[in-house]
Amino acid sequence: METPKNPDRATRAGIIAWGTIGWLILAGGAFWLLGAIAPALVPFMMGGVIILVLRAPVNLLEARGMPRAWAVAACYVLMFTGIAVFSSFVIPAIVTQLQQFTQEFPSYYRMAEQWWNGLQGQAETVVLPVWVHTGVSDAVATISSNLTSWASTAAGGVLSAGQSAATLLIDFVLAFVIGFWALKDLPKVRVELMALIGEHRRGEADMILETVLRVLGGYVRGQLMISAVTGVLVWIGLAIVGVPYALVLGLSTGILNVVPYLGPFVGALIAGIVGLFVSPMTGLLAVVVILAAQQLTDVFVTPRVMSSQVDLHPLLVIFSLLVGGTLFGFWGLILAIPVAAIGKGLFVYYYERSTNRVISTEDGVLFKSKCAEATPECSDTDAIDEETQA
Repeated sequence: METPKNPDRATRAGIIAWGTIGWLILAGGAFWLLGAIAPALVPFMMGGVIILVLRAPVNLLEARGMPRAWAVAACYVLMFTGIAVFSSFVIPAIVTQLQQFTQEFPSYYRMAEQWWNGLQGQAETVVLPVWVHTGVSDAVATISSNLTSWASTAAGGVLSAGQSAATLLIDFVLAFVIGFWALKDLPKVRVELMALIGEHRRGEADMILETVLRVLGGYVRGQLMISAVTGVLVWIGLAIVGVPYALVLGLSTGILNVVPYLGPFVGALIAGIVGLFVSPMTGLLAVVVILAAQQLTDVFVTPRVMSSQVDLHPLLVIFSLLVGGTLFGFWGLILAIPVAAIGKGLFVYYYERSTNRVISTEDGVLFKSKCAEATPECSDTDAIDEETQA
């Protein structure tokens, strides 16, 4: 029997192969487990958004001498007060406009019916192939025969929507509870997590964690600001050109603005349809208003807001959006700014560490030092250093 010429190489190849298979099995199991428990993670993800938004103001209040638990409570009170004030002004107006829409819907329906009848009358003068008439007749017959089943499906959908709303409300309550306790104990949690890492890697791991938290928090706050500006501009513009339900349309457009391209398109489509019930010119102006508001925020507001929130120069913001959208489409636009900001922070850290040269300064432009300004984001890191030394 011949023995392998290089048994060590064969052994290593077998270990690598079985190790790869094992990692693939573990990854598949992790994805399966994540999918199975995904509903239970929803309140934690919502709580994560609350943490990212309130982390900086909580750190600021703590840095000024307020106990952390009281700082979190104060931020919660301010947040709930803002929500209550906003709701007291906006929700009654939305309810009023929805009631007006319900009352005026029959007239809108008659206008649409008259438009459709006129379109049919014009179509009868046009000689169409037989297969077109046959196809239209079959489609009408199919719709008529399925109306009952569609109605029952819609009723079931309404019931399901009610159940989903109740679940969402519970998730919101749990998210606020999770956010409170996480914000309160965040510095201690970070200390314990850093203790799991070797001392020679602790500073590096803490820098990466701090960069990710700072960038994601700034990105979420920036998106909220941009959506609010877009919604207000659309509301004012639609009210000026005489589009009904301008407040509701502005609010919906601001929410949809979170989704690049698709959100503004859907908002413009809805506003254009509503404007058409007034006049064709009003429908056209509604679309123009939304596109103009979107371009205004994209060109002037987004770069400036994101620059201040994620410490990324406006030129880099625009460049990252263009590159991300070109290479990865929808998800590239969503993730371009946080990925670019995190990448810039890591590049500065490792460059300065490997070359012993400082390129980030307090008055820098492309490489501005965030912690040189003693911002609230740095207080967690300072707390970790103090507790670790103790």
